[in-house]
Amino acid sequence: VDGVPFKVSHKAEASPSGVSAMYFSGLLLEDEPEESYMPFADVCLTDWFQPYVKEAVTKKLMGGTASDVFDPQSTATRGQIAQILYNAAGQPEVSEEKVDGWYAKAASWAVETGCMAGYTDGGFHGDDPVTREQLATILWAYSGAPKQEGALDYADAEEVHSYAEDALLWARAEGILSGKPGNLVDPQGTATRAEIATVFANFMK
Repeated sequence: VDGVPFKVSHKAEASPSGVSAMYFSGLLLEDEPEESYMPFADVCLTDWFQPYVKEAVTKKLMGGTASDVFDPQSTATRGQIAQILYNAAGQPEVSEEKVDGWYAKAASWAVETGCMAGYTDGGFHGDDPVTREQLATILWAYSGAPKQEGALDYADAEEVHSYAEDALLWARAEGILSGKPGNLVDPQGTATRAEIATVFANFMK
């Protein structure tokens, strides 16, 4: 952040498996017109996420996983998040690609700007699912890492890595990420591409 690398570090073996639903609050788009167009066969007008996917695609933040496939229920990855942020920034030039993979430029840019960093083993792990605490931290860092006061009062707060505490406080205060039933934050839970589209369609307003 502001030229100082901001690390999103985890033990490599701590990557979550499976998909956990994310709960968001205060994330409503303006009324959509009656007629909507989507180029994806797996996104219907009746799907709850259709307006958010449309918004994310219209803003050129996200695209499909194939020419006519958005794959809304697949688990979002760290590489995809890096690419979304890179798209939002206008895909600026990258001095050096330090990460391998289809997301190489995006991930290298994210590391250079301090929005993201690798794991403690030195890898970026772009194909790993992005966790809820990682997502909160990435968006918090992208927003300038504003100072937070207070402490997390979630029932599972002890499962939150220390680097993510301020980020989760900020995400809840901003209405970007709220808790789950039972006052849980589920820091290691993951998100679908449809849920990520919902977050970014609103976050990038």
